[in-house]
Amino acid sequence: MSEAPRLLVRRLEYDDLPTRVEWMNTKSTFGQMPIRVPVTLSETRQWYAKTLLNENRYDFVFVKQDGTDSRLMCMAGLVDISFQHQRAELYIMVNPSCTGQGIGTRALRWLCNFAFAYLALQRVYLFTVGSNHRARTFYEKNGFIHEGILRRHAIHLGQFVDRHVHGMLRSDWETQPWRTDEVIFQA
Repeated sequence: MSEAPRLLVRRLEYDDLPTRVEWMNTKSTFGQMPIRVPVTLSETRQWYAKTLLNENRYDFVFVKQDGTDSRLMCMAGLVDISFQHQRAELYIMVNPSCTGQGIGTRALRWLCNFAFAYLALQRVYLFTVGSNHRARTFYEKNGFIHEGILRRHAIHLGQFVDRHVHGMLRSDWETQPWRTDEVIFQA
C-alpha cells in the first residue's frame, strides 16, 4: 500500500493565480460552483489584490511534495470569517486532474482543525449547488450536518438553483476521529 503524498499547506500567492483561473474554467469545477465563466486572469488578479487587505479570509494552497517536484493539488479556504460570531464559510477546489485521491478529504479536515483549534471558531459552514450530490455526501461523511436548502438561491449556468447549507459546530468537530488541536502547515 503506497503512502499518501506529503501535502504542504501555504497561503495563496500571486504566482498561483494562473492555475486558479485554469481550474475555475474547467467544466468539472464551474459545473459545481455558481461562478461567472469564463474567469479571467485580470479579474482574478484584481480579486487577489482585494483579498490581501481582507482580514476576514484565509486562502490556502495544498502542494504535493515529491522530492524536488511540487504540484498544486488543492486550493481551499475560510471566507466571511466573523470573529464576533465565531463562524466562517469554507470552500475547497481540488485540482480537476486529481479528484478521487483523498486530497479534498485531507484539505477539509485540515481546514476544520485550523478553524476550530487555531482560530477558535464555533461554526464552519458551506454551500453546495442542488445538483452536487457527490459533494453533499462527501461533507456529511466528514462530519458536516445538512442544515437546509435555500431554494432558487443563485443563478448557475443560466438557471436558478437551490443551494444546500451544511454546517459543523465545534461540538461536532470535537467528536471527529481526525480532530487535532495541533495545526501544522502539512496535511
